[in-house]
Amino acid sequence: MSFCLKYLDMGGGILGRTLFLIALSILLYTLFQNCNGDGVLRISSLADQVNQESLPKSFISSVATNSFNNNKPEIGTYCRVFDNLNCQPATTNVQGTLTATSSLIKLNNDNCSSYPSTFDFADTVISYPVFKSDSFYLARGIFKKCNLDSGGLPVPPTEMVEAQCSSSQNKIDVSITKNLANQLLELNITYSGPAGVRSVKSNAPIIKYFSSSDIVYNSAQELFELKITRNQLQASQGSLNIVIDDVLMNVGVTCRYANSSPSLDVSKDLYLDASWIDVSKLAGYWKLNEANAQENSQIADSSAFKSAGVLVTGADGLNKKYSNVLGGAFNFDGVGDSITVNNPTDKHLDFYNRSFTYMVWVKVSASVGNYDMPISKGGASAGSSGYDMELGLGNWTANISDGTRIVNATFGTEASFLGRWVHLGVKVDRTLNRLYTYVDGAMVNAVDITGLGNILNSGPLKIGSGSNAYPFKGLFAEVTIWDTGLADSKILEIFKRQRAKFY
Repeated sequence: MSFCLKYLDMGGGILGRTLFLIALSILLYTLFQNCNGDGVLRISSLADQVNQESLPKSFISSVATNSFNNNKPEIGTYCRVFDNLNCQPATTNVQGTLTATSSLIKLNNDNCSSYPSTFDFADTVISYPVFKSDSFYLARGIFKKCNLDSGGLPVPPTEMVEAQCSSSQNKIDVSITKNLANQLLELNITYSGPAGVRSVKSNAPIIKYFSSSDIVYNSAQELFELKITRNQLQASQGSLNIVIDDVLMNVGVTCRYANSSPSLDVSKDLYLDASWIDVSKLAGYWKLNEANAQENSQIADSSAFKSAGVLVTGADGLNKKYSNVLGGAFNFDGVGDSITVNNPTDKHLDFYNRSFTYMVWVKVSASVGNYDMPISKGGASAGSSGYDMELGLGNWTANISDGTRIVNATFGTEASFLGRWVHLGVKVDRTLNRLYTYVDGAMVNAVDITGLGNILNSGPLKIGSGSNAYPFKGLFAEVTIWDTGLADSKILEIFKRQRAKFY
Protein backbone atom coordinates (compact mmCIF):
# COMPACT_ATOMS: atom_id res chain seq x y z
CA MET A 1 0.00 0.00 0.00
CA SER A 2 1.17 3.54 -0.56
CA PHE A 3 0.69 6.50 1.71
CA CYS A 4 -2.71 8.12 1.59
CA LEU A 5 -2.04 11.79 2.40
CA LYS A 6 -4.58 14.46 3.19
CA TYR A 7 -3.50 17.94 4.16
CA LEU A 8 -5.57 19.62 6.86
CA ASP A 9 -5.18 23.38 6.35
CA MET A 10 -5.17 25.27 9.64
CA GLY A 11 -5.18 28.73 8.05
CA GLY A 12 -7.95 30.76 6.42
CA GLY A 13 -9.48 32.66 9.38
CA ILE A 14 -12.73 31.60 11.03
CA LEU A 15 -13.84 29.54 8.03
CA GLY A 16 -10.48 27.79 7.81
CA ARG A 17 -10.47 26.93 11.49
CA THR A 18 -14.06 25.71 11.33
CA LEU A 19 -13.26 23.45 8.37
CA PHE A 20 -10.23 22.17 10.23
CA LEU A 21 -12.31 21.24 13.28
CA ILE A 22 -14.88 19.49 11.11
CA ALA A 23 -12.18 17.52 9.27
CA LEU A 24 -10.49 16.66 12.55
CA SER A 25 -13.79 15.46 14.01
CA ILE A 26 -14.41 13.18 11.06
CA LEU A 27 -10.86 11.81 11.33
CA LEU A 28 -11.18 11.08 15.04
CA TYR A 29 -14.56 9.46 14.62
CA THR A 30 -13.13 7.24 11.87
CA LEU A 31 -10.14 6.23 13.96
CA PHE A 32 -11.87 5.59 17.26
CA GLN A 33 -15.52 4.80 16.53
CA ASN A 34 -15.04 1.13 17.47
CA CYS A 35 -13.32 1.77 20.79
CA ASN A 36 -15.24 1.65 24.05
CA GLY A 37 -14.75 0.64 27.64
CA ASP A 38 -10.98 1.00 27.41
CA GLY A 39 -10.40 4.58 28.49
CA VAL A 40 -9.90 5.51 24.84
CA LEU A 41 -11.19 8.86 23.59
CA ARG A 42 -14.69 8.53 22.17
CA ILE A 43 -16.40 11.11 19.93
CA SER A 44 -20.18 11.11 20.23
CA SER A 45 -21.04 14.06 18.01
CA LEU A 46 -19.56 16.93 16.08
CA ALA A 47 -20.83 19.40 18.70
CA ASP A 48 -19.08 17.46 21.47
CA GLN A 49 -15.88 17.58 19.42
CA VAL A 50 -16.01 21.34 18.83
CA ASN A 51 -16.67 22.02 22.52
CA GLN A 52 -13.67 20.01 23.74
CA GLU A 53 -11.01 22.27 25.23
CA SER A 54 -8.22 19.71 24.88
CA LEU A 55 -8.20 17.80 21.59
CA PRO A 56 -5.79 15.11 20.42
CA LYS A 57 -2.99 16.82 18.56
CA SER A 58 -0.93 16.20 15.49
CA PHE A 59 2.56 14.82 15.99
CA ILE A 60 5.39 17.19 15.14
CA SER A 61 8.28 15.59 13.26
CA SER A 62 11.97 16.42 13.38
CA VAL A 63 14.91 15.70 11.11
CA ALA A 64 16.14 12.11 11.53
CA THR A 65 19.77 11.05 11.40
CA ASN A 66 18.90 7.53 10.22
CA SER A 67 20.00 6.39 6.77
CA PHE A 68 18.51 3.59 4.71
CA ASN A 69 19.40 0.07 5.83
CA ASN A 70 21.70 -2.01 3.65
CA ASN A 71 20.53 -5.32 5.18
CA LYS A 72 23.73 -5.55 7.17
CA PRO A 73 23.46 -4.97 10.93
CA GLU A 74 26.05 -3.16 13.00
CA ILE A 75 28.70 -5.37 14.57
CA GLY A 76 27.93 -6.20 18.18
CA THR A 77 25.75 -8.17 20.60
CA TYR A 78 21.97 -8.05 20.33
CA CYS A 79 19.44 -9.05 22.98
CA ARG A 80 15.89 -10.25 22.80
CA VAL A 81 14.11 -8.88 25.87
CA PHE A 82 10.89 -10.05 27.47
CA ASP A 83 9.62 -8.82 30.83
CA ASN A 84 9.20 -11.28 33.71
CA LEU A 85 11.47 -13.80 32.00
CA ASN A 86 14.72 -14.50 33.84
CA CYS A 87 17.22 -16.74 32.09
CA GLN A 88 20.16 -15.80 34.31
CA PRO A 89 20.27 -13.74 37.51
CA ALA A 90 22.80 -11.38 35.94
CA THR A 91 20.74 -10.81 32.79
CA THR A 92 17.21 -10.20 34.02
CA ASN A 93 14.62 -10.11 31.22
CA VAL A 94 17.08 -11.16 28.50
CA GLN A 95 15.37 -13.93 26.54
CA GLY A 96 18.11 -14.57 23.98
CA THR A 97 21.32 -13.16 22.54
CA LEU A 98 23.07 -13.17 19.21
CA THR A 99 26.25 -11.70 17.79
CA ALA A 100 26.59 -9.87 14.49
CA THR A 101 30.05 -10.04 12.93
CA SER A 102 31.23 -8.43 9.71
CA SER A 103 29.84 -11.35 7.71
CA LEU A 104 27.48 -13.52 9.79
CA ILE A 105 24.87 -13.56 12.54
CA LYS A 106 25.42 -16.11 15.29
CA LEU A 107 22.46 -17.07 17.48
CA ASN A 108 24.05 -17.84 20.85
CA ASN A 109 20.94 -18.86 22.78
CA ASP A 110 17.20 -18.50 22.43
CA ASN A 111 14.30 -18.67 24.86
CA CYS A 112 16.62 -19.26 27.82
CA SER A 113 18.31 -22.31 26.33
CA SER A 114 21.43 -22.99 24.30
CA TYR A 115 20.49 -22.90 20.65
CA PRO A 116 23.56 -22.12 18.55
CA SER A 117 23.19 -21.52 14.85
CA THR A 118 24.79 -19.33 12.22
CA PHE A 119 23.00 -17.25 9.62
CA ASP A 120 24.03 -15.28 6.59
CA PHE A 121 22.74 -11.70 6.42
CA ALA A 122 20.58 -12.68 3.44
CA ASP A 123 18.85 -15.66 5.07
CA THR A 124 15.10 -15.51 4.62
CA VAL A 125 14.26 -15.90 8.31
CA ILE A 126 16.08 -12.62 9.00
CA SER A 127 14.64 -9.20 8.18
CA TYR A 128 15.67 -5.65 8.88
CA PRO A 129 14.14 -2.25 9.52
CA VAL A 130 13.86 0.08 6.55
CA PHE A 131 16.32 2.49 8.13
CA LYS A 132 19.73 1.73 9.60
CA SER A 133 19.14 1.11 13.27
CA ASP A 134 20.20 -0.92 16.28
CA SER A 135 17.66 -3.71 15.84
CA PHE A 136 16.62 -6.49 13.48
CA TYR A 137 14.37 -9.54 13.47
CA LEU A 138 15.01 -13.27 13.48
CA ALA A 139 11.80 -15.08 12.54
CA ARG A 140 9.44 -14.29 15.45
CA GLY A 141 12.01 -12.49 17.61
CA ILE A 142 12.89 -8.80 17.90
CA PHE A 143 16.57 -8.26 18.74
CA LYS A 144 18.00 -4.91 19.84
CA LYS A 145 21.65 -4.01 20.32
CA CYS A 146 22.70 -4.29 23.97
CA ASN A 147 25.71 -3.43 26.08
CA LEU A 148 27.93 -5.98 27.82
CA ASP A 149 29.40 -5.82 31.30
CA SER A 150 33.03 -6.53 32.19
CA GLY A 151 32.23 -10.23 32.33
CA GLY A 152 30.86 -10.28 28.82
CA LEU A 153 27.22 -10.65 29.92
CA PRO A 154 24.44 -8.35 28.71
CA VAL A 155 23.72 -5.42 30.99
CA PRO A 156 20.17 -5.81 32.39
CA PRO A 157 17.93 -3.85 30.03
CA THR A 158 15.77 -0.91 31.04
CA GLU A 159 13.28 -1.28 28.18
CA MET A 160 12.03 -3.83 25.68
CA VAL A 161 10.74 -3.59 22.14
CA GLU A 162 7.15 -4.76 22.44
CA ALA A 163 6.14 -4.29 18.80
CA GLN A 164 8.06 -3.47 15.65
CA CYS A 165 6.49 -2.68 12.27
CA SER A 166 7.96 -1.71 8.92
CA SER A 167 7.07 -1.10 5.30
CA SER A 168 9.93 -0.96 2.80
CA GLN A 169 7.52 0.14 0.08
CA ASN A 170 6.36 3.11 2.11
CA LYS A 171 9.74 3.66 3.80
CA ILE A 172 8.56 3.70 7.39
CA ASP A 173 9.60 2.03 10.67
CA VAL A 174 7.35 1.97 13.73
CA SER A 175 8.27 0.70 17.20
CA ILE A 176 6.48 0.46 20.52
CA THR A 177 8.89 0.20 23.47
CA LYS A 178 8.04 -0.59 27.08
CA ASN A 179 9.85 0.86 30.08
CA LEU A 180 10.50 -2.18 32.28
CA ALA A 181 10.42 -0.14 35.49
CA ASN A 182 7.12 1.69 35.12
CA GLN A 183 5.58 -0.32 32.23
CA LEU A 184 4.88 2.85 30.21
CA LEU A 185 4.79 2.56 26.43
CA GLU A 186 6.45 4.86 23.90
CA LEU A 187 5.92 5.26 20.16
CA ASN A 188 8.85 5.97 17.82
CA ILE A 189 8.56 6.39 14.05
CA THR A 190 11.11 7.02 11.31
CA TYR A 191 9.83 7.64 7.79
CA SER A 192 10.78 9.17 4.47
CA GLY A 193 8.56 11.92 3.11
CA PRO A 194 8.71 15.00 0.87
CA ALA A 195 10.87 16.75 3.47
CA GLY A 196 13.36 13.88 3.70
CA VAL A 197 13.86 11.37 6.51
CA ARG A 198 11.91 12.46 9.58
CA SER A 199 11.32 11.05 13.05
CA VAL A 200 8.43 11.18 15.51
CA LYS A 201 8.26 10.34 19.21
CA SER A 202 5.20 10.21 21.44
CA ASN A 203 4.92 12.75 24.25
CA ALA A 204 1.72 11.41 25.79
CA PRO A 205 0.67 8.08 27.35
CA ILE A 206 0.12 5.21 24.93
CA ILE A 207 -2.97 3.04 25.42
CA LYS A 208 -3.01 -0.66 24.46
CA TYR A 209 -5.99 -2.97 24.26
CA PHE A 210 -6.93 -6.24 22.57
CA SER A 211 -9.83 -6.82 20.23
CA SER A 212 -10.89 -10.25 19.01
CA SER A 213 -8.52 -10.02 16.06
CA ASP A 214 -6.05 -7.20 16.76
CA ILE A 215 -3.62 -5.66 19.20
CA VAL A 216 -4.36 -1.93 19.16
CA TYR A 217 -2.24 1.02 20.29
CA ASN A 218 -3.49 4.62 20.37
CA SER A 219 -3.52 7.77 22.49
CA ALA A 220 -6.12 10.13 23.91
CA GLN A 221 -3.81 13.09 23.38
CA GLU A 222 -2.03 12.40 20.10
CA LEU A 223 -3.57 11.39 16.80
CA PHE A 224 -2.56 7.84 15.94
CA GLU A 225 -3.74 4.23 15.92
CA LEU A 226 -1.60 1.16 15.27
CA LYS A 227 -3.36 -2.17 14.71
CA ILE A 228 -1.50 -5.49 14.60
CA THR A 229 -3.27 -8.72 13.63
CA ARG A 230 -3.04 -11.32 16.40
CA ASN A 231 -1.46 -14.61 15.26
CA GLN A 232 1.52 -16.90 15.85
CA LEU A 233 3.09 -16.55 12.43
CA GLN A 234 6.55 -15.11 11.85
CA ALA A 235 5.06 -11.72 11.00
CA SER A 236 1.62 -10.12 11.22
CA GLN A 237 -0.03 -7.57 9.00
CA GLY A 238 -0.88 -4.24 10.55
CA SER A 239 -2.07 -0.75 9.77
CA LEU A 240 -0.96 2.67 10.98
CA ASN A 241 -3.17 5.77 10.99
CA ILE A 242 -1.39 8.88 12.23
CA VAL A 243 -1.39 12.65 11.81
CA ILE A 244 2.12 14.09 11.50
CA ASP A 245 2.65 17.79 10.84
CA ASP A 246 -1.10 18.06 10.17
CA VAL A 247 -0.89 15.40 7.46
CA LEU A 248 -2.90 12.19 7.75
CA MET A 249 -0.91 9.06 6.91
CA ASN A 250 -2.57 5.69 6.43
CA VAL A 251 -0.18 2.84 5.66
CA GLY A 252 -0.06 -0.95 5.77
CA VAL A 253 2.87 -2.43 7.68
CA THR A 254 4.37 -5.81 8.53
CA CYS A 255 4.77 -6.29 12.28
CA ARG A 256 6.33 -8.47 14.95
CA TYR A 257 5.03 -8.61 18.50
CA ALA A 258 7.08 -9.66 21.53
CA ASN A 259 6.17 -13.02 23.07
CA SER A 260 7.76 -15.68 25.24
CA SER A 261 8.04 -18.36 22.54
CA PRO A 262 11.35 -19.01 20.75
CA SER A 263 12.52 -16.64 18.03
CA LEU A 264 13.34 -19.60 15.84
CA ASP A 265 11.13 -22.67 15.45
CA VAL A 266 13.23 -25.23 13.58
CA SER A 267 10.18 -27.25 12.59
CA LYS A 268 8.63 -24.22 10.86
CA ASP A 269 11.50 -21.93 9.93
CA LEU A 270 14.14 -24.42 8.78
CA TYR A 271 12.05 -27.38 7.66
CA LEU A 272 9.54 -27.12 4.84
CA ASP A 273 6.37 -25.68 6.34
CA ALA A 274 3.06 -24.42 4.99
CA SER A 275 3.61 -21.08 6.77
CA TRP A 276 6.13 -20.07 4.09
CA ILE A 277 5.85 -22.46 1.14
CA ASP A 278 3.04 -24.36 -0.62
CA VAL A 279 3.64 -27.99 0.37
CA SER A 280 0.61 -29.37 -1.49
CA LYS A 281 2.83 -30.49 -4.39
CA LEU A 282 5.30 -32.43 -2.24
CA ALA A 283 5.49 -36.00 -3.55
CA GLY A 284 7.91 -37.01 -0.80
CA TYR A 285 9.81 -35.40 2.07
CA TRP A 286 12.34 -37.36 4.10
CA LYS A 287 13.91 -35.08 6.71
CA LEU A 288 16.36 -37.79 7.86
CA ASN A 289 16.11 -36.56 11.44
CA GLU A 290 15.24 -39.82 13.23
CA ALA A 291 17.05 -40.26 16.53
CA ASN A 292 16.94 -44.03 16.06
CA ALA A 293 18.57 -44.60 12.67
CA GLN A 294 19.40 -48.29 13.02
CA GLU A 295 18.80 -51.44 11.00
CA ASN A 296 15.19 -51.71 9.75
CA SER A 297 14.21 -48.33 11.21
CA GLN A 298 11.22 -46.64 9.58
CA ILE A 299 12.32 -43.39 7.95
CA ALA A 300 9.35 -41.03 7.89
CA ASP A 301 7.99 -39.28 4.83
CA SER A 302 6.64 -35.92 6.03
CA SER A 303 4.62 -35.29 2.89
CA ALA A 304 0.90 -36.04 2.72
CA PHE A 305 1.69 -39.42 1.11
CA LYS A 306 3.53 -40.80 4.18
CA SER A 307 5.67 -43.14 2.07
CA ALA A 308 8.08 -44.23 4.79
CA GLY A 309 11.34 -45.92 3.88
CA VAL A 310 13.23 -48.75 5.55
CA LEU A 311 16.84 -48.20 6.60
CA VAL A 312 19.56 -50.78 5.97
CA THR A 313 22.77 -49.97 7.83
CA GLY A 314 25.16 -52.44 6.24
CA ALA A 315 27.61 -54.68 8.03
CA ASP A 316 28.57 -52.21 10.76
CA GLY A 317 25.01 -51.97 12.12
CA LEU A 318 25.71 -48.51 13.54
CA ASN A 319 23.18 -45.79 14.24
CA LYS A 320 23.33 -43.49 11.22
CA LYS A 321 22.05 -40.46 13.12
CA TYR A 322 24.24 -37.34 12.91
CA SER A 323 23.44 -34.79 15.61
CA ASN A 324 25.79 -31.88 14.93
CA VAL A 325 23.30 -29.98 12.79
CA LEU A 326 19.98 -28.45 13.84
CA GLY A 327 17.33 -31.12 13.51
CA GLY A 328 19.86 -33.81 12.64
CA ALA A 329 21.02 -35.62 9.51
CA PHE A 330 22.21 -39.10 8.47
CA ASN A 331 25.81 -40.26 8.14
CA PHE A 332 26.40 -43.04 5.59
CA ASP A 333 29.81 -44.70 5.33
CA GLY A 334 29.41 -45.86 1.73
CA VAL A 335 29.31 -49.56 2.63
CA GLY A 336 25.87 -51.13 2.36
CA ASP A 337 23.83 -48.20 3.72
CA SER A 338 20.55 -47.35 2.01
CA ILE A 339 16.91 -46.39 2.51
CA THR A 340 14.30 -48.14 0.40
CA VAL A 341 10.92 -46.56 -0.33
CA ASN A 342 8.71 -49.12 -2.06
CA ASN A 343 7.25 -48.07 -5.39
CA PRO A 344 3.88 -46.49 -4.53
CA THR A 345 0.84 -48.14 -6.10
CA ASP A 346 -0.51 -44.74 -7.11
CA LYS A 347 2.75 -43.95 -8.96
CA HIS A 348 3.10 -40.54 -7.28
CA LEU A 349 6.90 -40.81 -7.51
CA ASP A 350 6.73 -41.39 -11.28
CA PHE A 351 6.09 -38.26 -13.31
CA TYR A 352 5.59 -39.48 -16.89
CA ASN A 353 5.54 -36.27 -18.99
CA ARG A 354 4.98 -33.86 -16.08
CA SER A 355 7.42 -31.34 -14.62
CA PHE A 356 9.02 -32.25 -11.28
CA THR A 357 11.80 -31.24 -8.89
CA TYR A 358 14.05 -33.13 -6.47
CA MET A 359 16.60 -31.85 -3.94
CA VAL A 360 18.96 -32.87 -1.13
CA TRP A 361 21.56 -31.39 1.23
CA VAL A 362 24.92 -33.25 1.26
CA LYS A 363 28.34 -32.94 2.85
CA VAL A 364 31.00 -35.18 1.31
CA SER A 365 34.57 -35.52 2.52
CA ALA A 366 35.63 -38.30 0.15
CA SER A 367 33.70 -40.21 -2.50
CA VAL A 368 33.50 -44.00 -2.81
CA GLY A 369 33.41 -44.24 -6.59
CA ASN A 370 32.31 -42.48 -9.75
CA TYR A 371 28.56 -42.70 -9.18
CA ASP A 372 27.73 -42.19 -5.50
CA MET A 373 23.94 -41.76 -5.46
CA PRO A 374 22.04 -39.89 -2.73
CA ILE A 375 18.79 -40.23 -4.75
CA SER A 376 17.90 -42.87 -7.31
CA LYS A 377 14.72 -44.09 -8.96
CA GLY A 378 16.20 -45.48 -12.14
CA GLY A 379 17.73 -43.10 -14.64
CA ALA A 380 21.31 -44.40 -14.46
CA SER A 381 21.38 -45.52 -18.10
CA ALA A 382 19.50 -45.02 -21.34
CA GLY A 383 17.67 -48.31 -20.82
CA SER A 384 16.61 -47.55 -17.24
CA SER A 385 13.79 -45.03 -17.19
CA GLY A 386 13.76 -42.73 -14.17
CA TYR A 387 15.85 -40.09 -12.43
CA ASP A 388 18.84 -39.89 -10.10
CA MET A 389 21.76 -37.85 -8.76
CA GLU A 390 25.27 -39.18 -9.34
CA LEU A 391 28.03 -37.61 -7.26
CA GLY A 392 31.34 -39.37 -6.67
CA LEU A 393 34.67 -38.76 -8.40
CA GLY A 394 34.81 -36.32 -11.30
CA ASN A 395 31.67 -34.39 -12.21
CA TRP A 396 28.53 -34.46 -10.08
CA THR A 397 25.50 -34.90 -12.34
CA ALA A 398 21.73 -35.36 -12.50
CA ASN A 399 20.39 -37.97 -14.93
CA ILE A 400 16.93 -38.58 -16.37
CA SER A 401 15.90 -41.29 -18.82
CA ASP A 402 12.77 -42.37 -20.69
CA GLY A 403 14.04 -45.94 -21.18
CA THR A 404 15.65 -45.32 -24.56
CA ARG A 405 17.47 -42.02 -24.12
CA ILE A 406 19.39 -40.52 -21.21
CA VAL A 407 20.02 -36.83 -20.55
CA ASN A 408 22.36 -35.48 -17.89
CA ALA A 409 23.27 -32.07 -16.51
CA THR A 410 26.23 -31.33 -14.28
CA PHE A 411 26.36 -29.60 -10.91
CA GLY A 412 30.14 -29.11 -11.05
CA THR A 413 33.29 -31.01 -10.15
CA GLU A 414 33.70 -33.01 -6.97
CA ALA A 415 36.66 -30.89 -5.85
CA SER A 416 34.52 -27.75 -5.67
CA PHE A 417 32.09 -29.36 -3.20
CA LEU A 418 34.19 -31.44 -0.82
CA GLY A 419 34.20 -30.66 2.88
CA ARG A 420 31.15 -28.38 3.04
CA TRP A 421 27.38 -28.58 3.09
CA VAL A 422 25.90 -28.16 -0.40
CA HIS A 423 22.28 -27.89 -1.48
CA LEU A 424 21.68 -29.74 -4.76
CA GLY A 425 18.50 -29.30 -6.78
CA VAL A 426 17.18 -30.72 -10.05
CA LYS A 427 14.20 -29.48 -12.06
CA VAL A 428 12.64 -31.18 -15.07
CA ASP A 429 10.63 -28.51 -16.91
CA ARG A 430 8.31 -30.04 -19.50
CA THR A 431 6.96 -26.65 -20.58
CA LEU A 432 10.37 -25.28 -21.56
CA ASN A 433 11.83 -28.74 -22.28
CA ARG A 434 14.83 -28.23 -20.03
CA LEU A 435 16.70 -30.17 -17.36
CA TYR A 436 18.07 -27.71 -14.80
CA THR A 437 20.59 -28.22 -12.01
CA TYR A 438 20.97 -25.93 -8.98
CA VAL A 439 23.75 -25.48 -6.44
CA ASP A 440 23.01 -23.54 -3.25
CA GLY A 441 19.81 -22.15 -4.74
CA ALA A 442 21.38 -20.90 -7.98
CA MET A 443 20.83 -22.46 -11.39
CA VAL A 444 24.15 -23.71 -12.81
CA ASN A 445 23.16 -25.72 -15.89
CA ALA A 446 20.31 -26.13 -18.37
CA VAL A 447 20.10 -28.95 -20.93
CA ASP A 448 17.54 -29.40 -23.70
CA ILE A 449 15.23 -32.44 -23.29
CA THR A 450 13.00 -31.91 -26.33
CA GLY A 451 11.52 -35.22 -27.44
CA LEU A 452 12.19 -37.05 -24.17
CA GLY A 453 9.43 -39.54 -23.41
CA ASN A 454 7.73 -40.55 -20.17
CA ILE A 455 9.82 -40.89 -17.01
CA LEU A 456 8.64 -43.82 -14.87
CA ASN A 457 10.20 -46.79 -13.14
CA SER A 458 8.58 -49.79 -11.45
CA GLY A 459 11.39 -50.09 -8.92
CA PRO A 460 11.65 -48.49 -5.47
CA LEU A 461 13.03 -45.09 -4.66
CA LYS A 462 16.49 -45.51 -3.13
CA ILE A 463 17.88 -42.86 -0.80
CA GLY A 464 21.61 -43.11 -0.11
CA SER A 465 22.40 -45.58 -2.90
CA GLY A 466 21.54 -46.67 -6.42
CA SER A 467 19.11 -49.44 -7.27
CA ASN A 468 21.64 -52.21 -6.77
CA ALA A 469 24.96 -50.49 -6.04
CA TYR A 470 26.70 -47.10 -5.99
CA PRO A 471 26.30 -46.25 -2.29
CA PHE A 472 26.57 -42.67 -1.10
CA LYS A 473 29.24 -41.74 1.43
CA GLY A 474 28.81 -38.63 3.56
CA LEU A 475 26.29 -36.60 5.52
CA PHE A 476 22.91 -35.82 4.01
CA ALA A 477 19.43 -34.56 4.93
CA GLU A 478 16.26 -32.95 3.61
CA VAL A 479 15.47 -35.20 0.65
CA THR A 480 12.49 -33.72 -1.19
CA ILE A 481 10.64 -34.63 -4.38
CA TRP A 482 8.00 -32.31 -5.85
CA ASP A 483 5.26 -33.02 -8.37
CA THR A 484 5.89 -29.63 -9.98
CA GLY A 485 8.69 -27.63 -11.49
CA LEU A 486 9.43 -25.23 -8.63
CA ALA A 487 10.12 -21.62 -9.55
CA ASP A 488 13.75 -20.55 -9.29
CA SER A 489 12.77 -18.14 -6.52
CA LYS A 490 11.34 -20.99 -4.43
CA ILE A 491 14.43 -23.15 -4.86
CA LEU A 492 16.52 -20.20 -3.70
CA GLU A 493 14.21 -19.58 -0.74
CA ILE A 494 14.43 -23.21 0.38
CA PHE A 495 18.23 -22.95 0.34
CA LYS A 496 18.29 -19.62 2.18
CA ARG A 497 15.90 -20.83 4.88
CA GLN A 498 17.48 -24.21 5.49
CA ARG A 499 21.17 -23.38 5.35
CA ALA A 500 21.19 -22.16 8.96
CA LYS A 501 20.62 -25.81 9.93
CA PHE A 502 23.94 -26.80 8.43
CA TYR A 503 26.26 -23.77 8.76
